[in-house]
Amino acid sequence: MRNEDQMRDGFSYKALQHFFAEKSGTRRRRLNVMATLISFFVPWFLFTALFAVFSFDIHYDYSLLAWLLALVGLAVVGMFSYLSYDALRMNREPTWHIFLAATCLIAWLAAIGLGGLNFTNHMNNYYDVKSLHTYTNVDPTSTLGSTYMDMGLIQFVDGAYIDQAHSMSFKDGTYYCVAPITQGTMELASYDWWAVGKDCCNSESGFKCGDYNVKTTREGLRIMNNQDRQYFRLAVEQAEAGYDIHSSHPIFFEWMEDASTQVETWHQSGIDFYQYGVICFAAFQALLVFGTAVAYVKFKLFPAQYTQIG
Repeated sequence: MRNEDQMRDGFSYKALQHFFAEKSGTRRRRLNVMATLISFFVPWFLFTALFAVFSFDIHYDYSLLAWLLALVGLAVVGMFSYLSYDALRMNREPTWHIFLAATCLIAWLAAIGLGGLNFTNHMNNYYDVKSLHTYTNVDPTSTLGSTYMDMGLIQFVDGAYIDQAHSMSFKDGTYYCVAPITQGTMELASYDWWAVGKDCCNSESGFKCGDYNVKTTREGLRIMNNQDRQYFRLAVEQAEAGYDIHSSHPIFFEWMEDASTQVETWHQSGIDFYQYGVICFAAFQALLVFGTAVAYVKFKLFPAQYTQIG
C-alpha cells in the first residue's frame, strides 16, 4: 500500500487530492476553505468560458473549435469524476470531489445549452448581417438584385414604397408574405426587391409586414434563414404567375424604419443574456456550495466510514 501511495504522488491530480483529502477516521469535521473556494470557482469558470464560446464569434467562425473546447470541458468533468471514484477507493473524504464532478457537469450542460440559445436567437443574426455589406440610396426600379447579392442592410432612395398591388403569399401552415419594392408607377422588367414577413398578410387587407404603415420607411434587413427564403421564393413564383411579372434575382428583407438599430439590438441582447447568465450561475453555484458546506459540517454528509471500492 505504501508503494502504491508513492507511485500515486507522481500524478498531476495529487495537488487536488491534497486540498480535498480528509481521512475517514477524523472525529470532528472542519471545513476546508480551499476546497470550498475551488468548488465555487471551477464550475463557475467552466460555465463562463463555455457559455462565451458557444454564444459569440468562436461559434460563428470556428464551430469545430467550439466543440473541441467543449470536449476539453467534458474532460474536466471526467477528471473530477475519477477523483471521486479514487477518493472512495482509497477510503478518503469524497464530498467535494463528488460535488465538483456533479456541478461541473451541470455547468457544462448549461453553458452549451444556453450558449446555443443565445447564439441562435441573437448573435447568429448579428454576425450574419455584419459579415455582409450595407448599401444606401438604391433605386429599386433600375437596380437588379444580382448587383447586391452581398447585401445585409439596404437603404432605398426617397420615394420607394411597398407595391401592395403585386403582393402575394404562400401557405404551408404559415403564411409567407411577399410584396415588391418599387418607385413611381411604371412596370418593371424585373422585380428583385421583396419585403417579406410571416403571417402578416391576407387577400382582403394585403401586405402588413414590418413597418409597412410608416411612410418614411425605406430600409431593409436581409432575411438570412435559408428555409424561410425557400418559402418566400415560392411566394414570388406565385406572384410572377398571378401578375405576369418577372423576378430575375429576388432578394428578401424585412421592411424596417431603422434596420441598423435592430442589428445593434441583437448584439446588445446577446451581451445582456450572457451577462445575466453568468451572474445567475454564480448565485446558483454559491447556493450549492453553501448548502453542501452546511450539510458537510452539521449533518455529516458522507459518514466517516466508507465502503472500500476496487
